[in-house]
Amino acid sequence: MKKNSFALIALVFALVFPAVVSAGGSKAKSTAKKQLTLFTWEAMFPQEILDGFEAETGITVNYV
Repeated sequence: MKKNSFALIALVFALVFPAVVSAGGSKAKSTAKKQLTLFTWEAMFPQEILDGFEAETGITVNYV
């Protein structure tokens, strides 16, 4: 079960992350703080996964 959850989380990040990063222009990247907004079901991602992602990348996750 955990393996499937991790695979699903990795898939979502792989699909969403490039679109979010490429959406901003070069000026927006250099002056604005990077953020990732996830529109998903409640409790879909464990908080420790989101915290680890923020710590590793420096990108703030807005979990909606």
